[in-house]
Amino acid sequence: MFGRRIWYLTVLLSALVFYAAVGTRLGCIVALTALGLPWLSLLVSLPAMLTVRPEVKAPEHVQQNEAADACILLSCNLPAPPFRGKLQVETCITGEKHMYIPGTGLPTDHCGGMVITVEKGRVCDYMGLFSFPVRARGSRTVLVRPNPVPISPALDLKVPTQESQTVRWEVTAKTGSARQSDAGQSRTVPILLTMDLIGSREELDRKLGRFLWLGSSIVRQGAGFEARVMTGEGLRVFGARNQQELKRTVDELLYASAPKLGSVRDYRFQAAWQYDIGGEADEA
Repeated sequence: MFGRRIWYLTVLLSALVFYAAVGTRLGCIVALTALGLPWLSLLVSLPAMLTVRPEVKAPEHVQQNEAADACILLSCNLPAPPFRGKLQVETCITGEKHMYIPGTGLPTDHCGGMVITVEKGRVCDYMGLFSFPVRARGSRTVLVRPNPVPISPALDLKVPTQESQTVRWEVTAKTGSARQSDAGQSRTVPILLTMDLIGSREELDRKLGRFLWLGSSIVRQGAGFEARVMTGEGLRVFGARNQQELKRTVDELLYASAPKLGSVRDYRFQAAWQYDIGGEADEA
């Protein structure tokens, strides 16, 4: 826009010099035309400037480490006027914000949700001489889905069918074995996955990858499971019986924020099999 203003001032100055040198009706017409062009452009541009809406173009979801980009598109019933603005990227889990640099690609090296919002949007007239802020702020949420992270050793996921079996198992890859713990008399959940949605980005990648891998292993055997996850909205309960429900559960976790207080380990659950998913490199 600065360049267009310099261009217009050059034209205006040339028209005034021409009028001063010639002093005829033609010179007057040229000078008046140069003076009136910006206001004519503003008048013609106003309907488009008032109805323009910026939108964010980006994929709805991508796989972790998959290349993805974002840009601003304008929605307008008339020919779109010049527009400038920036994109802000906010990470759902951590709440971190940064400005997006066009051409660098979206940060997909870690899984999670990100909200992309148009910031500092300004619309210009067709000549690019007048600039006004745009109140409408287009946004889009992009989900970076985790890659499955297998745990070792492989676990026997046979589902107990008797309601009286109230044995709870806590599994850790540090020892490579399952540990039996006490259970009360409340209703038993056949298979329960528990997790705290907190940790470094690398730990969250492992946690969500392990959650996806375990969930896939369970539903592939025709079984369902419950999941109880501590998030920024408190303890959330999910259920999945097939791959579609598992995908929806993982997507909801990608939208969630990290808890500031509390842990799922502060609760006592009754389950025939319970998998407490950790984020350390040697922990399942």
